[in-house]
Amino acid sequence: MGGKRASKSELFLMELIFSILFFSIASAVCVTLFVHARLTSIESTQLTAATLQAQSAAETFKSVNADLDQAADLLNAQQTPEGSLQILYDQNWNPVSEPDSASYLLTLTPDDPSPDSNQLCSAQIQVSKQGESIYELTVTQYVR
Repeated sequence: MGGKRASKSELFLMELIFSILFFSIASAVCVTLFVHARLTSIESTQLTAATLQAQSAAETFKSVNADLDQAADLLNAQQTPEGSLQILYDQNWNPVSEPDSASYLLTLTPDDPSPDSNQLCSAQIQVSKQGESIYELTVTQYVR
């Protein structure tokens, strides 16, 4: 009689161990899915904000008839010696002036920094984070 009781408790303990193992594996899978969902959400938020900033820069470039000086004033951008515009953003997409506090960089690079009248002028807009491109856009404007 004692042997049956011992085998029943061994069976119960084995079943309990398998149940704990199953729930441990299931919880590990769930945590992995939640982490993946969070990373996807962060990437999506970055892409959305980068798209909005790039579109804003493109519309500004077009509205000033491809004049980089006016675009720089409206966008609060810094002109580089190569003839492009740069805007630095912090983690919350607020413009900043110090490169140390910047998380994102928007660069507007025109094909021709000083276009002549009556021609098409194109510019590439790139938004990047730590050197890795998040979003790119090409804008073209007829210069009058």
